[in-house]
Amino acid sequence: MSDQEFSKVSPDRSERKTGEAPLIGRVHRTPESGVARKRGGGQRRSRKKKVHGIVKAWSILFAAVAALVLVAVSIYALKNQTARSGGKTNSTTQFTDLAKSFPEANESELPTLSRERALEIVASALANRDPLKFDAYFIPPRMGTASEAIEKLEDLISAEGPIVGTEWLGSKYANNQVFGEVVVSREHGGKNSNRLAQLLPQPGNEWLIDFDSFMRTSSSDWKLILDGEVPVAEVRVIIAPDSYYNGVFSDDRKWQAFALASPDAWKNTLYGYTKRGSPQLKAIKRILSTGESMHRVTLEIKKLPEAGDRQYEISRVFSENWFLGDEPFDESF
Repeated sequence: MSDQEFSKVSPDRSERKTGEAPLIGRVHRTPESGVARKRGGGQRRSRKKKVHGIVKAWSILFAAVAALVLVAVSIYALKNQTARSGGKTNSTTQFTDLAKSFPEANESELPTLSRERALEIVASALANRDPLKFDAYFIPPRMGTASEAIEKLEDLISAEGPIVGTEWLGSKYANNQVFGEVVVSREHGGKNSNRLAQLLPQPGNEWLIDFDSFMRTSSSDWKLILDGEVPVAEVRVIIAPDSYYNGVFSDDRKWQAFALASPDAWKNTLYGYTKRGSPQLKAIKRILSTGESMHRVTLEIKKLPEAGDRQYEISRVFSENWFLGDEPFDESF
């Protein structure tokens, strides 16, 4: 197992404190967030109004800058994940962590995927143009045909350029199963981009790439989501704690804020809010408690009436990664 690396979503790690954001600086709230105002004279109110306006302007500016920093850091981390992995870890320690999830399993009974085999599967899958062979390499998308999926893979060449490299990130554990990760690097117009091929074990020790995860599929086009034309959407994003409360989400006693970023909508960081005490918040806190440098999630987000731009309620947590498990992740909480 010298070429395998295992990491695990562990419920025993200490959770990060609510609002703590290791990837971004503090995002100040607007002064109206849950703060009661006192009555006073007209001149005094006028001065207060002016001061509040200045503070609000600076708060919005700080929030915008922090959002851009989150996106930049997330995209940079995604592009440089291979370098951070270092290519090697202590396989004995990693296996010990993984085996805790399979108390009755021996090392030989765990699904195994070598670096060589993973890279071979990814190379063959992305070179294939025959829809009849699509199912031999990919877990089919939940929507669309094999022919449409092949067309989307071909479109990546025009949009992101040819493949310039692949790198094995090792085997990991999430959604109650082992999976392997390979970063696929492309170059177009002097710009580099990456996608993550997540390989899931199948009966007969076969491994397939999750197509929806690889394409970062959302239930609707991102433009429609950002324009507020879609009231409910399923999205694959990177999540981090945040502290921006405003509008219908002003009450931080009721809501917990998070920043959401997607490489497919990197100019528009979203703000997601979960109700305190909800299964969704418990699920997200579990995800954030892991030692991963980036936290990928698949969420359902809702656009509430009178919510501000890019503000959404996180109504479901479907997965603790970009591939889906057998059951929605938040149903365990």
